[in-house]
Amino acid sequence: MKLCAGLAQGFLFSMENSKDEIRLEIELTGQDVRRTTMRNIRRVVLLAGVLAFVLIFVFFVVTSRFIIDNPPTYLRYVALATLIFGPLSLMLWIRYLFVRVSDKAAKRRLPETYLFRAEGINSEREGKSEKTAWSFYSKAVESRHEFRLVARDGSTVQIPKRCLASGEQIDELRRLIIQQMGQDAVVNE
Repeated sequence: MKLCAGLAQGFLFSMENSKDEIRLEIELTGQDVRRTTMRNIRRVVLLAGVLAFVLIFVFFVVTSRFIIDNPPTYLRYVALATLIFGPLSLMLWIRYLFVRVSDKAAKRRLPETYLFRAEGINSEREGKSEKTAWSFYSKAVESRHEFRLVARDGSTVQIPKRCLASGEQIDELRRLIIQQMGQDAVVNE
């Protein structure tokens, strides 16, 4: 068993290659979890910021027109600062909470061992084994940092490239995925 140089970052890997199989032991980090869900959280953060801006703007317009006839200058500056920094603070707070939640989620996940073969994918976690046929997955997504196998029900198997020791092993896994799923099923991000 080989250990990755980044063991201190919280991941462990072993790779045993033969002609027919690739074996990986993967422990996901908070950053891995965030990569799969970051697009969605960006939309939520942006929507929350826009909504907060609109609500604060409407509140100050209503206040200045109907409650206070002629607001003092300092109140206008406070309103402007709140209008700018209120939504920004909310957006940063939501992102901070998301990072904390994803880090905690990654810490709760136990290491998983995958064995990629031509017949299918075997996974093992907590002593429970599961065999999955390649046909269970509708597509494979390759990004700069990972491979992601997307099942027909929307669930995913995440394979960080940092757990593969060399470019050769990345190419081997890519060839196996293309061989089993077809060129059309593989998408590059």
